[in-house]
Amino acid sequence: MPSKQELMKSHTDAIEAEASIVPTEGRQMVQTNFVTAMRCQVPRDKTAVLEQALEEFRLGADGMYYRWTVKSKDGPKTVEGISIQGAMVLAREWGNCTYQIALAGESKGQWMFEATFIDLEKGAAFPRLYQQNKGKMGGDYDEQRGLDMVFQRGQSMAIRNAVLAGMPEWLKRRCFDAATGAVKEESGPTLKQSLEKCAQSFRVLGVSVEQLEHNLEKRHDDWTGEDLVTLRGLYRAISDGQITVAAAFEREPGVEG
Repeated sequence: MPSKQELMKSHTDAIEAEASIVPTEGRQMVQTNFVTAMRCQVPRDKTAVLEQALEEFRLGADGMYYRWTVKSKDGPKTVEGISIQGAMVLAREWGNCTYQIALAGESKGQWMFEATFIDLEKGAAFPRLYQQNKGKMGGDYDEQRGLDMVFQRGQSMAIRNAVLAGMPEWLKRRCFDAATGAVKEESGPTLKQSLEKCAQSFRVLGVSVEQLEHNLEKRHDDWTGEDLVTLRGLYRAISDGQITVAAAFEREPGVEG
């Protein structure tokens, strides 16, 4: 069985091979820690990029963002942003770009991944390091399968961070707002049903309605479309491995996770 280092090298080689399929004229190869601009057959149209990205973020709103609240000495603070799935949409719609991923280091308890997003058209590279703890993956998985899933999650998080580092703020903000806005619009006529479905998803994770009420600081009868946005963002953050159930509800006794 190949080692993880060999698998990572194979994955990076495949990406580099794909990136090299461009017109010979004006082509520059990525050989060092910097990259020069290349002439592309279809130059980037930012207006078209925005229009297409917004459509995808509205259609797949649930999976495009994350959100959760943390307690601090200055009061509750909201942590939110674009998810792994959303980052992949942005990379695809941005076009004329690629990314590389490598295992930069490994210790007994962590992997260190290095991901680099490369804008081929502009000649810009955005490297990011991401440390993934080798924690146990929840669910009915054997030890090796659980470890493999954590490894894959670390790769995805590293790639997401690099891709988002290379995206302009105006594009990220517009797309984030489109996703959260679509959730609120969707919940309009069927808010009660949408909230119940969301609560059921959390019950599968071992989180009760009472715990969700404590997290939102209001009874479920008073939940609004904005609360649905928050709950779906929290569920996505847990699903992507950005936060555990125990950490999200750390003030709640008896939470599984």
